[in-house]
Amino acid sequence: MKKSGLIFVLAMITCTTGMSQQAALSEAYWVVETHSRDTVYSVVRFYDGSNSLLHAVRIENIAIDIQQKKHRKKLDQLLGELRKRRAQGLNRRVAMLQSSAKFF
Repeated sequence: MKKSGLIFVLAMITCTTGMSQQAALSEAYWVVETHSRDTVYSVVRFYDGSNSLLHAVRIENIAIDIQQKKHRKKLDQLLGELRKRRAQGLNRRVAMLQSSAKFF
């Protein structure tokens, strides 16, 4: 009896942990790759919550250090702007499709 109760509790904990991890992954994020051996450059990629690439940029002669709070803050700001622009672009496309549908 105690074993079945323990198994049930562990199963419930596992299920709720899996759900909370999925919720955390639904947000947009950025990834920085910095190369500093021969030539210094950084590649920044911005992704949405479904892991689709929003934008990628290669920055020459700059090594972005994500340990610095000011760099993380700037990357978060850029990600917010990209998400806004993408949402506005999608809204414009929908409006354009709705207005063009009137002709058919």
